[in-house]
Amino acid sequence: MAEAWLPVCGFEGFYEVSNLGRVRSVDRTVTRDYGDGRTTTVRRRGAIMKFDYRDGYATVRMQAEGRSFKGYVHRLVCAAFNGPQPTPEKSMVAHNDGDFTNNTPENLRWATPAENQRDRECHGTHNRGERSHLRKLTWDDVYDIRESSEPNPHVARRFGVTSANIRMIRRMKTWIPL
Repeated sequence: MAEAWLPVCGFEGFYEVSNLGRVRSVDRTVTRDYGDGRTTTVRRRGAIMKFDYRDGYATVRMQAEGRSFKGYVHRLVCAAFNGPQPTPEKSMVAHNDGDFTNNTPENLRWATPAENQRDRECHGTHNRGERSHLRKLTWDDVYDIRESSEPNPHVARRFGVTSANIRMIRRMKTWIPL
């Protein structure tokens, strides 16, 4: 497949995104004003940008005309190749194959939060239990909680969670073995 480039929405003339999920700056002339009457004009060559990663998703920082923006690459690709966000409800970009490193337009679509959540559960990419970055407990802790005869508030203090968390664990509403 040949690589095709389209302008990044909102940064036309400064950045482009490709159908292979890459982002580049474009060749341009930059005039720098020092505020004391001096200015300098510099020719900047375009280059493929390096990604940062946030929660496994590729991000890129773009700057133009005094604006700075850090965007998710999958959102930039989807907006450029699949069109802008169609409705306010479809505010998320879903990966059809569940692989959030595959940022090709064919693999991306606009989705509602509920659709995106269903996709993540279907693909097994939803972080539950020990895989969650927000977790305070392990499966061993959950086993100890269920086996303990102590009152919920005492157990909650011991593990640094709320009594409601303990109640939900004991009632098998959360931390359910698959």
